[in-house]
Amino acid sequence: MFVAEAAAGPRLFLVAEKPYVRRSGTARVTVYVINEGNRTVTLPTLESVSISVVQGGGRDGLPKAQSSVVAFDHFTPHMTLGPGQVVHRDLDAPIGAKVGDSVVLSAGLAKLKSNELILIRQ
Repeated sequence: MFVAEAAAGPRLFLVAEKPYVRRSGTARVTVYVINEGNRTVTLPTLESVSISVVQGGGRDGLPKAQSSVVAFDHFTPHMTLGPGQVVHRDLDAPIGAKVGDSVVLSAGLAKLKSNELILIRQ
């Protein structure tokens, strides 16, 4: 089986510190931007990253709630990433879920979308 490789360029990754939402209702996550290309790219800084939260489904399997958290909502300058360069930012994302609920987190920056994480609310 042949798997096509994605075009090289900037990629966005989201990593959780723990597989659950803390009792305080926050999740500590790290957002990484990796320039896998061979050219310098310009992107908004990581202060512009948004975290999307989809609360796990009820008995019907449909999502209960969806929200988006912007790290900072003021204008931020752009950053330049050289080939192979990696930058990251730690965030405490507020999660409005009940104990036992699952949530799906993802991040967005400009046209980039990250992987999804599934966390459980403690």
